Amino acid sequence: KNSTVSRFTVRLHFVEPRAAKPGERVFSVSLEGKPVLQDFDVAREAGGAGAPVLREFKGVEVTGPLDIALTAKVGKTLLCGVELLLE
Repeated sequence: KNSTVSRFTVRLHFVEPRAAKPGERVFSVSLEGKPVLQDFDVAREAGGAGAPVLREFKGVEVTGPLDIALTAKVGKTLLCGVELLLE
């Protein structure tokens, strides 16, 4: 098991690919077991289909593969891209 801890800025990219209305796709996101987004609604945040939404989290401590958990509240979850920047 890798015991080396690395600290990253994690950027999560989202986009609503269809004309979903706010409230049709709502979910939560955790990084390394810690909640970072609760009741996240891409359509509401983006203001329309196809508009990108970026959320950035600094100081995420990672000891192995990055654990990203998406938990649906309404509809399905959606994640379009992940960037890791070593701090």
